[in-house]
Amino acid sequence: MFDKAVSPYSVHVQMYSYNDLYLRVFEGMFGPLHRALPLRPLLGRMWIAQGYLHSSESPGIAAVLEKPVGTGRSRMRLRTTGVGDTKAKVRRVVRKLWSLRSELRMAPVAPMLKLGDAGQGYHVGGSFPMRTQPGPFESDTLGRPAGFERLHLVDSTTFPSIPASTVTFTVLANAHRIASAVEVS
Repeated sequence: MFDKAVSPYSVHVQMYSYNDLYLRVFEGMFGPLHRALPLRPLLGRMWIAQGYLHSSESPGIAAVLEKPVGTGRSRMRLRTTGVGDTKAKVRRVVRKLWSLRSELRMAPVAPMLKLGDAGQGYHVGGSFPMRTQPGPFESDTLGRPAGFERLHLVDSTTFPSIPASTVTFTVLANAHRIASAVEVS
């Protein structure tokens, strides 16, 4: 979706038609009542939309190493950062889809909207963004975290930002670029 009124970046919306798993999910949602509902005909016409925003409009995750008092073990704590107005941005996407209901011949059912938790899904990265002059918690253009020579990160961990669209081919191309440039010893 390319609409500056919705986002300055593209928004990726993937559509899924009927899948046998949907019936089980809805049977679980409605419990014994599902027998009285025409679920199969309804689900046969339903599409599931899965959407992604650009990483700059999505929550981040901060990792903090904590050492609780009185223990010898440290723990890694993850917390969501920068949630900001992500929900408002998602509402703009839903409104845009609603405005296109005639052209799409379908309409979003906003009450069924579920926002995924930060880090859920496959559009995650940016933990060690690539830089030509990397600092702490950054990587060089060969995916090496600062201070490492023989460790190369070749997934979306090294991307400075993550687009809303699928990143698989970009990840593969970057991994190939790094692997081709590294001399194996």
